[in-house]
Amino acid sequence: MLFLLALSFSGYLELNRWILVDDTLSFYPIFNTLRVEATTGQGDLYGLFSFDLRFYDVTGEMGARENLYPYDLSVYEAYFEVSDFLIENLDLKAGKQRISWGTADKLNPTDNLNPDDLSNPINFGEHIPTEAVMLSYYVGDFSLTGVLLPIFHPALLPQDGIVTIPPGPVEYPEARPENMQYAVKFKGNLFNFDFSLSYFDGYDDFPYLAHVYVDTLQLPYLFSYSFSREKVFGFDFAGELFSVGLWGEVAYFIPDGVCTTWVDVSPIGPQYAASDTLPSYWKGTFGFDYSWHDLYINVQYAHGLPFERKEEGRNLGDFVMGRLEYTLFDDKLKVALNGGVEMRDDSLGWMVSPSVEYHPTDNIQVEAGYFYGEGEGGTIFDRLEDFRGAILRAKLSF
Repeated sequence: MLFLLALSFSGYLELNRWILVDDTLSFYPIFNTLRVEATTGQGDLYGLFSFDLRFYDVTGEMGARENLYPYDLSVYEAYFEVSDFLIENLDLKAGKQRISWGTADKLNPTDNLNPDDLSNPINFGEHIPTEAVMLSYYVGDFSLTGVLLPIFHPALLPQDGIVTIPPGPVEYPEARPENMQYAVKFKGNLFNFDFSLSYFDGYDDFPYLAHVYVDTLQLPYLFSYSFSREKVFGFDFAGELFSVGLWGEVAYFIPDGVCTTWVDVSPIGPQYAASDTLPSYWKGTFGFDYSWHDLYINVQYAHGLPFERKEEGRNLGDFVMGRLEYTLFDDKLKVALNGGVEMRDDSLGWMVSPSVEYHPTDNIQVEAGYFYGEGEGGTIFDRLEDFRGAILRAKLSF
């Protein structure tokens, strides 16, 4: 009973409006979010439950309320945590939870335990909490963590964005013991730098092209998709040197022998021909930040974005991303400039996004900005040309 009496609540309401600027003005169907979180704790036991209510500013058929006022309600996190479980310094955390690994700013190649949330196509780094059991053992500045994820969950793609796949059936890993995912991480601190070594054995949350069905009579292609199991070895670090924050992480991905099969379904078929298997590849992010009076700068280099995978005939992109901030009036007003350059084979792309952020009180944030991106064919920023426009956001925390 005392455990329940210790309940406390918090959360936020975030309203978004994205105005696309092309030959005409239009709204992108971005969502608004109400998140409510309840926490409680007593002694060595701690619990958390939170839900997300997403509602959309789009219109539909007048005959159905769910089409006029679409929304979706989901449990965001729901877990309990026990300190000194069974033995001293061993912690247990079980339930639907966000397990964030990596030290870089949003672009984390070692953060693979929860599926990516790309429902906002220009907000990289978001993930969806999933069911997991995690044990962590601590010895001084070092810890060893093991995670078991019983059920696979795919990435959440945007309604209309930079990550799309042609129509076709998708085969998901079955909820069977042999398809469970697991990970381990060793974390420590040396010379005032945090570091970790990690290993993940699970599924890529983005599907790969499993079958291409083609008729020699030149009928249209048909596609089917599946998810590849992979092993990921990771390393990351973070610290400070001469008042400059430094971080980096590297991940090496080894897909488990999957390949694309071409199927000739013409009257003389079917005939099968398999392409090369998905190759092994690496991703990495390295960056620094520095504050000087009211000025803040953040710069990162990234090889590969979260949704990218090296495939036959396509290499990962190289990105340099930066953010410059200047605060005024006792941090109530913030002026920022985000920018990025993409280098992919012989193609270039770039983006810029200025913004102004105002905090009338500690728990209210109002922001207005503009996003502009363009690039040569084959670049990610080339796909973002259709998303140029003004972005308005208001957030109330409670």
